[in-house]
Amino acid sequence: MKETNVITVEALFQPANAVYQLVDRMGRVVHVRQDLIDDNKLEMLEGQLSLTASQYEAWFKIEELRRMDEALFRPNIYRFFEHRKFLLAHPELCHKYSNKFGAYSYMSFAPCLGALALSFTMAERVHACPECGESAHLFYAVGSVLSGMSTQFFICENANCQKEHTIKSGGMSGLVAYFRKVEEMYLVMYPNVRNYSSKQFSVILESFPLS
Repeated sequence: MKETNVITVEALFQPANAVYQLVDRMGRVVHVRQDLIDDNKLEMLEGQLSLTASQYEAWFKIEELRRMDEALFRPNIYRFFEHRKFLLAHPELCHKYSNKFGAYSYMSFAPCLGALALSFTMAERVHACPECGESAHLFYAVGSVLSGMSTQFFICENANCQKEHTIKSGGMSGLVAYFRKVEEMYLVMYPNVRNYSSKQFSVILESFPLS
């Protein structure tokens, strides 16, 4: 039986990325690969696409849930630092990639969660916390490899502080190279991590042992 419930959304094709940007009536935005649009035989008419209810649910609802899950990382960054050794011991939790950690610029690199835990353990990229003076660990950077400038985000290792802070500095290309190096090191240590399915942050957080 064919679905008769049709939902119309605004559509803009982005040829550089081979994706369609879709916007629903509530202003929610998703990006859908061109091959999915083609496979479903959808045609854009006057800047709009007509989706079945199931297509709308799949593309918009799943994206909304993904964003809700992604929003869990920053408020819980200290918990990921605190349980870095636990994460290294459980690669089944670590095949997780996110735009919430890594180095983002014209040339970006985002490591998996396990590589971030390894970075925390190595403590190569640390900065004195302005609140308590203890070491704070890099987890995210944005900037430009062309200008070299970056904004770097750190989380304090002190359990009584746990403050997040930023510094502005140069060396953006070095930060991209650093996260790439850590990812390579992690994959050498855990070559089978890619065999595991990616977990939601909510699932990973629930897996942590009670403090």
